[in-house]
Amino acid sequence: MVGVPDTALPCQAMTLQRIMKSTAQFFDEEIYDGDVLMCNLAYLGNTHMGEPLLASPVFHDGELMFWSMARGHLADMGTPAYVPTYPYAKDLYSEGLKIPPIKLFEKGKLRKDVLELYLGNLRARSSSYGDLMAHVACTWRGKEQLTSLLNTYGNDTIHLYTDELLDYTSRMVGEGIRQMKPGIYHGVDWMDSNGYGTKNIPVRVKLIVEDDMWTVDLSDCPAQMIGTLNASLHGTTESAVVGSLAFCVDPSIPKNEGFHRHINLVCPEGTICSATSPYSTQHSTTGAGEVVYRALLRAAAGAVPDMAPAGSTLIQWSTYIGIDEREGANKLWAYANFNESGGGGAAKGVDGHPSMLEMGVAGAMTFMSTEMEEWLHPIKVKQQEVYKDAQGAGTWRGAPGVITRVTGHGSSDLDIYTACWGHENLSHGTVGGGPGVGGTVYKFDPKEPDKRYFYSGLGKFQLQKDWEYVVISSGGGGYGDALERAAEDVAKDVRDGIVSVGAAKTSYGVVLEPTTFKIDHVATADLRSVLKEKRGELPLTSPTKPGTSTLRQNLMTENDVFTDLDRDPKEDSSHDLYGQ
Repeated sequence: MVGVPDTALPCQAMTLQRIMKSTAQFFDEEIYDGDVLMCNLAYLGNTHMGEPLLASPVFHDGELMFWSMARGHLADMGTPAYVPTYPYAKDLYSEGLKIPPIKLFEKGKLRKDVLELYLGNLRARSSSYGDLMAHVACTWRGKEQLTSLLNTYGNDTIHLYTDELLDYTSRMVGEGIRQMKPGIYHGVDWMDSNGYGTKNIPVRVKLIVEDDMWTVDLSDCPAQMIGTLNASLHGTTESAVVGSLAFCVDPSIPKNEGFHRHINLVCPEGTICSATSPYSTQHSTTGAGEVVYRALLRAAAGAVPDMAPAGSTLIQWSTYIGIDEREGANKLWAYANFNESGGGGAAKGVDGHPSMLEMGVAGAMTFMSTEMEEWLHPIKVKQQEVYKDAQGAGTWRGAPGVITRVTGHGSSDLDIYTACWGHENLSHGTVGGGPGVGGTVYKFDPKEPDKRYFYSGLGKFQLQKDWEYVVISSGGGGYGDALERAAEDVAKDVRDGIVSVGAAKTSYGVVLEPTTFKIDHVATADLRSVLKEKRGELPLTSPTKPGTSTLRQNLMTENDVFTDLDRDPKEDSSHDLYGQ
């Protein structure tokens, strides 16, 4: 892999060469100019079923020089419900449409039979066709640009510079690792649930930093299990390991296969981080893969504390499904809302990025405007704003969390499919920083606002017509001692509605006049001195145990109801409300 743009999601892009190699090898020597290859099989090196590879070969003077590749999360891949990823997939066969290596185009000609086989398995034929062809067009655009380079400089020169680009990345990454503190480091983080009753699933990592190598040992991870959170080794886990290393070295280093030269990955088959067919990998990038990032960056904080960031928001995203009842519509609709997610973790010298999402996204995802959401879909966004005090405190604080409140507007009752984390576990703080506060979801009838119905984070429930749905996402973790944050920065955060006056005092030791937010410097100095003496030594990363998210419990009253959406593993998949 020669180049990954900064606008690409690391969880999708850092191991594209694995699925590319498997797909190309399937066709052996039967690859021609004008072909477009496609594959979405996790156990050939893909992430998961919803993110297929599209690739065009680039020939020049009869030599196959490059592959121009595209991968994105498609809205419909034939899942049992009209969702990008199905939370109750028990295995590979209940995920959706599996695409082995195929040719969508051959010698420049569209294979109508292959296209029809693909579209015939999907609900949203028109938009799915558009999404697919957009990916194809990306590969063609890359092919045009690479062909222009080859026409200008020739094969030999391009080979020379391509090799040097990979070697340059390798040298820079190796030098970055040599600047780390050698040694053996351990980290652990947890997944909330597998959707079938198993909670607080650990990912344990041992990191060995030696010379210019990272040896990442994931041997002490649980066995692969029922549910969607398993990860394929070379599609998702390796991507998370390389992505974590990229956080810990100079960010200007070009992202390519030069990173992989400095990774020794130990991960036995049959674990959640090296699952085997037919175990489901439907949520691998937000499941085991994302928690590999968090566990490994916890470990890396011991080796390179000046670079390893705190944990970003635990992703919150829901898919809404219903019948569009607006005039002239009367059709099935669905919308996967990533706008519900919060921001990133802090790092030394910088607060968390507000549009970071999870570690594997790394700020590369764009957000749809509220106006566009409401124009495209029969919903009304009644609230979308910073959720105060949701981020981890620190010398540099995490980015804020978000509260989103949505209702149908010209729609039938809605099926809500959630893939929302942070209900059990928290975005970790690092180098003494505090964790984020976690997340939760609930619904309520505006006629009875004092009775709310809370749910666990992975599963499905129904939103009745005219009811409102609320998602609260965690902010990112903090970096460094919160009592060392500049009091002026804390006061600014209070004025901006990110931190409350109470949290300024209890978390940062900053005493403010409650209406003008003027700093009482004498009282602040005295309070900070007392707080430092009381608390003792701060942990390198926190929390240090699973199940520490209490946001839902803190919000619930005796009038509220909680439903755990986890299913019995023996239960068959339920019928989908809008399956017709």
